[in-house]
Order: sequence, then structure tokens, then C-alpha cells
Amino acid sequence: MAVVIRTDGIRESLYNLQLEDLQKAVGGLIDIVRLNKDEILVINDEGKLMGLPENRVATQKGHENSALWADDWIAGDAVWISRKDHPEQFEDDDLDYQDWDDDWAGPWDDPDYGYADEQGDH
Repeated sequence: MAVVIRTDGIRESLYNLQLEDLQKAVGGLIDIVRLNKDEILVINDEGKLMGLPENRVATQKGHENSALWADDWIAGDAVWISRKDHPEQFEDDDLDYQDWDDDWAGPWDDPDYGYADEQGDH
């Protein structure tokens, strides 16, 4: 079972996790917020653009797991999914979280990506 976390704080069980079910639960196109190696939040990809209200519970989960920037927040309803309850949702998970924080580098760290200044400095 997954848990739908509504913006008003109400939580509901969700048993079907097909794409259409997740889209219906969050009210639109989905995006994934990886809380850690065993938990994800499915959120509305365009929630902020749609003017959806902040989901304080989901935002707190994101901040507690360092999955969101300090000033970022989740807009709209979200679905919390645990690997323990739904291992099939994590089968394609090819990220190695053991050293993730130390080894992760974004495109801004690659001078060939186009973020370097004119002298080639970052």
C-alpha cells in the first residue's frame, strides 16, 4: 500500500500504482522525489505552475531527507511509496546511494555542458 498525502493533511491508502492511478492521485503529470534509497514521493510535476497549495507534510518529508533545497516546497497532493511495500517500483533504480552525497556532481560541474564562463572557469 502507498499513501496519498493530501494538502489538507488527510492521508489515504492507494493500492494501484499504475501510471494512470498515480496521475489521478496527484492531479496531473508526475515527477519523482527520491527521499532515500527506500522511499519516494510522487508529486505533480506542474503543481507550482498550476498554483496548487503547498503540501506541508510532503514538503517536511522532503526536507527531513535532504531531498529538497531549503527554500523549495511541494505543491499539491503527493504519494509516498516505500520499497518495503512496493519493491517493483524500485526495480529500475540504478542509483548507488552509498556514496551519493559525496560523489554527486551536477551539469554545472562539467565545463563542456555550457555553464563555464568565458575563461573556462566555473
